[in-house]
Amino acid sequence: MTASEDESDQNASVPTVAANPTVYLLPSQFPHRHPTIYFEYPKAFQVERGGNCRENRIPFPEEERRRKILLYGTNKNVNCVSQALKRSGFEKAPVKGKCSRAWNLFWGTHLEDAEWRKMELFQSTNHFPGSWCLGCKDQLWRRIEKLQKKFGEAFSFCPKSYNLPTGRGILAADMSQSPKSLFIVKPPGSAEGRGIRLVNKIEQIPEKEKLLVQQYLADPYLIGNKKFDLRIYVLVTSFDPLRIYVYNEGLVRFATQDYDTSSSSRTNLYMHLTNYSINKNSPTFVKNVDAALDDEGSKWSLQALWRYLEEQGANVEALREKISALVVKTMISVEDEMNSKYTNTFSAVQQKQPQDLGCADLLHSNSHSKCFELYGFDVILDARLTPWLLEVNVDPSLSSSSPLDKRIKHMLATDILHMLCLTPVDRTALLAQCEATKRERSATGVQRPTGREICMGTPLGKSTGELLKPSTRLAAQLQQLQRKPISKLCDADISLICEAEDENARRGNWERVFPAKCLEDSDPYTRFFESIRYGNQLLAKWLKEPDWEVLVARSQSMKAVEDFSRHSAMGED
Repeated sequence: MTASEDESDQNASVPTVAANPTVYLLPSQFPHRHPTIYFEYPKAFQVERGGNCRENRIPFPEEERRRKILLYGTNKNVNCVSQALKRSGFEKAPVKGKCSRAWNLFWGTHLEDAEWRKMELFQSTNHFPGSWCLGCKDQLWRRIEKLQKKFGEAFSFCPKSYNLPTGRGILAADMSQSPKSLFIVKPPGSAEGRGIRLVNKIEQIPEKEKLLVQQYLADPYLIGNKKFDLRIYVLVTSFDPLRIYVYNEGLVRFATQDYDTSSSSRTNLYMHLTNYSINKNSPTFVKNVDAALDDEGSKWSLQALWRYLEEQGANVEALREKISALVVKTMISVEDEMNSKYTNTFSAVQQKQPQDLGCADLLHSNSHSKCFELYGFDVILDARLTPWLLEVNVDPSLSSSSPLDKRIKHMLATDILHMLCLTPVDRTALLAQCEATKRERSATGVQRPTGREICMGTPLGKSTGELLKPSTRLAAQLQQLQRKPISKLCDADISLICEAEDENARRGNWERVFPAKCLEDSDPYTRFFESIRYGNQLLAKWLKEPDWEVLVARSQSMKAVEDFSRHSAMGED
């Protein structure tokens, strides 16, 4: 097993899991949505969930639990994830046999397209198809640069970069104009500081090698005369509609030698790079030995940094808002491609969504998205406390090499799982009901239209057999959306709003940054999207016109219809 596949806790005591843990369910705020698994923090941390989560949880009846699937699949060892799952009653799915694909959740490396297409509606996985457009440094820069040219200053949060070998001529010209400036060379697909070096002459860079070169930030903000960067954890639970969360805790990683830009220091990686994988080998690396001492040594917590900066008189709230804006804009830069890849990946099985399915399917899913993804944003602050994005990791390490790492990452993993609204599944009943639905459709010969086509009343074609162009259909849908009050929205739209609100209510230490708390905070981003999406407009409408009484009432009506349909499908009187 490679280092990237093994994310066990190294040299950090691991919270123990009871042999037969008590499993709890958390009811939804909305009657038509199913109770989902409740995830508690490790007892060793002595932290309990806030809000009403803990008070509202209910024990998962043992008899029902024996009938339902609580399995997770994996192809890598991520200890903080597996421990959180086991604390909530999950077992690891067998590698082979009829239950090998029966998992509720798969957490591992990216699946192959064929594996994604085999996923059932109730299953989730921790990666989106195509997310390498974020993780590959050259691809991400290409997208950021495109929006820089279009929107200027709004996307100037990345150091100027060059994709080689195609951009070699421009780089050579810039180097000749600024002979004292430093540039940092990075292999586009590397991680953990591998292959990185500082240069100031074009001759120091191989001519034909595929590389990303960034202008080196020469005036970083220093603490104790040492350079540092921030690991910001970002979670996307859906790209359509786009839902982005930023964790309120993270890591601050210090270089281990005093900062110096003299020519003699350019090869000193302990001075210029902040990667833990490099600096842990430095003789001056100071390891954390107590999670409570989060502002000492070569790795701090993000909260410790905010405290330090506040003591220095900095406007930390403004800085955090800038980082959140940087995160949202970065996601918008890849949003169109991510949605395209997602649609293409699942198109072979005509991706199901809850609003488009029969009652049998609705019984087993609280989410329209099969995927979620955790990202590690590496951000550096300059001397003016302006945040700069260095790169995005699509599979950030969750291993724990210290008590501080362990506390942050175990709580982070638990909060992710709690947000996912994972539903226990009676697989036997699921298969029986799906077969009943197939037989019914086969007998009638009628292909059921989608939920949105039913409740929006959008014409399916200009004439018999002629479908409206997608752009025309979307324009009609958006016009209808703007005219309708919340009470008149279709069931599909109500379900999507309920999903977003349930997820946000369970966010723990995550903060939703898109859509924001209010429409005014989300509106400035609208112009950056390459495509207008109905789901984004729907959530924007909800932020503008929230009506909780109507939302709950509609949910109650949907539950009544679902109960009737379920009894009919099961042949009950």
